[in-house]
Amino acid sequence: MLALIPLLFGYLLAVQGLNQRRWLMRLALGLSLATAFTLLPLNALMRFTQLGLTPSLHLILTGQAILSLLLWRRPRSPGQWDSAQAWALLPTLLIYFSSLAYRLMSTDDDFYVHAPVQGMLSRGMFPPYNPFFIEIPLNGHYGRDLLLGGVAAMLGITVIMVEVLSTALWQAATYALLWGALNHQEKASWKDHLAPLLVFFGVNCGLNSGLNFLPLNNNPIAYMYVATCLWFFLHHRSHPTLIVGLLWGFTLGGLAIVYETHFGLAVLATACTSLLLRPSLKFFGQLLVPALLAAALALTQGGPLTHLAQRKKEAPKLSQGMQNQSQVVSLKVPKPELFQIKLYSDNNAQARLSLFYQHFAPASWRKLRPDAGYTPIWKWEFLKLHFLPVYLAPLTGWFLLRRQHPAGLWLWFFGLWAFLTPALVNFGPVYESEYMRWEFAAAMAWAACLGLVCSLSPKPKLWQLAVALCLLPAVPTASAQIQALATWPGPKIWLLWPPTSAAWLDLQGDPEFRPTDVEMAARLRTLSRPYDRILVDSDQENHKTLVYESTLTGLSGVRCVGHSFPLDEEEIGLPPYRQSPATGGFWHLPNLDSLKQLQVQWVLRRVAPGTPPLEGLPKPLIFTDAVLERQLYDLRDLKQDTRNYQPGPSRPIQATVSGPQSARACRVYPARLTLTGTPPPWLALVSPHDQQLDPRNWLWNPPGATLNLMAPTNSLRQDLQLYGQDQTGIFAIGQARLPIQVDYNQRVSQLKPTFSPLAAALPNQVIAVDVHFEMGPLQNEPDNRWLVSLEFVPQANQERVDSAQGPRARLQRKAPDSQGNLSVVGQVPAKTGPYQVNLVIEADGKNYLRWSVGPIEVVP
Repeated sequence: MLALIPLLFGYLLAVQGLNQRRWLMRLALGLSLATAFTLLPLNALMRFTQLGLTPSLHLILTGQAILSLLLWRRPRSPGQWDSAQAWALLPTLLIYFSSLAYRLMSTDDDFYVHAPVQGMLSRGMFPPYNPFFIEIPLNGHYGRDLLLGGVAAMLGITVIMVEVLSTALWQAATYALLWGALNHQEKASWKDHLAPLLVFFGVNCGLNSGLNFLPLNNNPIAYMYVATCLWFFLHHRSHPTLIVGLLWGFTLGGLAIVYETHFGLAVLATACTSLLLRPSLKFFGQLLVPALLAAALALTQGGPLTHLAQRKKEAPKLSQGMQNQSQVVSLKVPKPELFQIKLYSDNNAQARLSLFYQHFAPASWRKLRPDAGYTPIWKWEFLKLHFLPVYLAPLTGWFLLRRQHPAGLWLWFFGLWAFLTPALVNFGPVYESEYMRWEFAAAMAWAACLGLVCSLSPKPKLWQLAVALCLLPAVPTASAQIQALATWPGPKIWLLWPPTSAAWLDLQGDPEFRPTDVEMAARLRTLSRPYDRILVDSDQENHKTLVYESTLTGLSGVRCVGHSFPLDEEEIGLPPYRQSPATGGFWHLPNLDSLKQLQVQWVLRRVAPGTPPLEGLPKPLIFTDAVLERQLYDLRDLKQDTRNYQPGPSRPIQATVSGPQSARACRVYPARLTLTGTPPPWLALVSPHDQQLDPRNWLWNPPGATLNLMAPTNSLRQDLQLYGQDQTGIFAIGQARLPIQVDYNQRVSQLKPTFSPLAAALPNQVIAVDVHFEMGPLQNEPDNRWLVSLEFVPQANQERVDSAQGPRARLQRKAPDSQGNLSVVGQVPAKTGPYQVNLVIEADGKNYLRWSVGPIEVVP
């Protein structure tokens, strides 16, 4: 029932404050205002008071309840229903159910970072910090996570299903708000839906058809705010009252917490359109109330707009890998690469191609250069990212200018500034590569303009053809979604009655979080305290495995620690899936000193059922099923390490270190130490990359002739520096270094495997491939486990195999036996025909190696 208070308050604001009579707009505006008038007060109370999450929520709900009673007592105009609303309700419901189905079938796009932040915020941990590096604050758009965490805490439920349901509701409200802002006729017309339909189905920016296929991350709430700000801009023109100005300014200012980029675009669109249409002093005086209120809120509520100057001074102190994790924003205006955008090149270079070209263009049009690099925005290499909404923008802008159309011009300028901003401003190493958020915003706004022009043009045939071409790629995209829903194993009743988090997670491939894990996370949430930390034995050779920790934090609110930063040269946004040296050292040789050093209150160990607990630790809580036993160790009574970790000057101590010359990344090896004089109490061999970490995450050793070290992450030849630690702090020990080369992946690539012959197989049959390796280059490695799988590639004259049809074999973690023999299983595709079978090995967590096994025939 508590959740109804904000919704009722938002609804009454729409009815009484904004004088809305249409039922559909009352509901859509009510949800949007409920979101805005819950999130911003919650953020303000958390930032400027010491009340904490629960008291802040109670205070907000109390205030909303009192104001709702006051508004309820005022006379209200009766609601209005007409045929136009009836027809608008159909696509609104379509958007709701399609978004809900999409989210029920998959996790959030950046689930690995949003889920743990939401879980931490639901425990009252504010301001939000990076969930994997607790010393790094998150600098920007955490608004959605704060709201969802607060709602989950208010209702006493887990945040996961709150996020899924809220996403679908925000998507539906966005469609209704766009329709209401762009249509004021009571008579239904299909033309009224052209603009919102293109926004949701015809954007064609990259491989995104429209908002209906992006119910992910901050997109749903951000674009609901954008649609609401457009509606307020239009409503304020005809009703420039104080209450309308206050509500508009409050909503616009709150957008800065959710998506600061779109806040700036909304401000620029409002200013440009107002100057163009009605540049009178009286009109600008009426704009002062929302403008000043929005600016005051945006500059005081946190995020880049509040802390940009401070972070700009701090940025040079951080490596790029650290800046990636802290979301550092810096500004260079104009950018040195003026009117150029740095196109990224990741594992899916096709993301730089418009969906229309992907489906319908000749192969020569789809050709992309494989490298990343700055590209002028007028070059075809860049413009292939877009389609007709962007190409026709000059014409749609000219048409709307002639018509002096306020809504159309607001959208057009929104798109113009979204298109130009990343070409004019350099935002630093992180956001310089995040141009897609700008480009999608531009294509979205100009798609709406295209729909508006088509509905207003007296000669609409060519415009209608453009709209049809834009909507065409949504047909195969929607068809694939419908087919996926038809074969999805989840109950379809979930579309009407949402599942529990345990039931939903059990169907997800990533994360592999089973009901027993959910039970353990619930118990951990009950027993733990806010700001507790947990060390998890995640198998971190692949970044997808980090999602397990993200889910655990999302459900329990307990932070997972013990990670290493991604390398500077790695792609932007790479999750920190690698273990820090101290973590790797602990799992290599578990001991209490390491745990005291890491200052964790909990340890999670996942082993085979019946495995004895770790010695020297308290008796664990056991959660087991037929596959895994989860041993949860409670270390809250463990005395924490109080050593001095402050760095000091180097000391000229005579020491030499000898050890392995070749190594596998992130594996623990022994090294020999020769040191004259009294050794310090603790010693560590640290790579230049790991020196960026908090020294508590270094692998410290008690004095002795043998030191454990963790091999560096990258494959460059580098020197590990010897450090000592005593009561005065940390110091480098002279020139004592150990040269080391991480070349395991190269040595694996030198293996010459022999394979057993392949026989014909039936569709979807599971087969096993036996392979023998001569392990010479790896004979002395202590750990030769790999992630392996079989890949089935259609022959040149065969139709491409869709990933939903097979093969569906997951990566398997295996190691060759002492003789070099390995057996790998895989599921052949459902379609008959000839295939090439490849053995795929991921040896070092970054690069895949492939060997051809041979041809196989899938027969009926």
